[in-house]
Amino acid sequence: MKTHVFWILSIIGGGAIFSSTMSKSPVLPLFAVSLGAAEQYIGIIAAASTIPGILISLPAGSLSDVYGRKRMLQIALFIFASAPFLYLLVTELWQLAFIRVYHGCATAIFGPVALAAVAERYTTDRGARLGLYSSVTMVGRMMAPVTGGFLLTVGSFSSVYAACAVGGVIAFVLSFTLENQPKPTESTHVRENVKALLKSRTIMTTNVVEACQYFAFGG
Repeated sequence: MKTHVFWILSIIGGGAIFSSTMSKSPVLPLFAVSLGAAEQYIGIIAAASTIPGILISLPAGSLSDVYGRKRMLQIALFIFASAPFLYLLVTELWQLAFIRVYHGCATAIFGPVALAAVAERYTTDRGARLGLYSSVTMVGRMMAPVTGGFLLTVGSFSSVYAACAVGGVIAFVLSFTLENQPKPTESTHVRENVKALLKSRTIMTTNVVEACQYFAFGG
């Protein structure tokens, strides 16, 4: 992967995570309360976006092996770009929950595919590149709640989601500058991939540790 392409992908990842994180932190619980959500339902609405991650991440990664990384990334980034506009139309809690599920599809697709796009293009410094990519996305994750809190203080919920839309649209537009990566020459059935993952003690241990991390600190 050319250096400038790597940085474009990293900026796209940072922008997408910035947009996605700002849509939920710190604004989502406050938005839900403003719509009349009782305390016991706030967590359910917040968790709605994780459902696609459970159901879609594995097939999304497998589909990117077949149809290419760029195509799957653009599907995810289209959702990142379009979802914030839908928040502006919300008047009921069920609408908010539905949009959270839709928005969660973007992260579910983008996460594994973007990492695969970086990993498959580097061999000698793969770990360093993945770490650098992760650091850039963490910058977006760090800036999101600060920016969201500021916009909510000086503006409104609409101001926050308008900013989310800007971040998502920029990331989507930048995706058209990415090169089409060659598809893998060999592929296996999704069921075979799942079996291989379940049999790997190292991978399963890592999964459990990361699951505990998300449970403790949030996604």
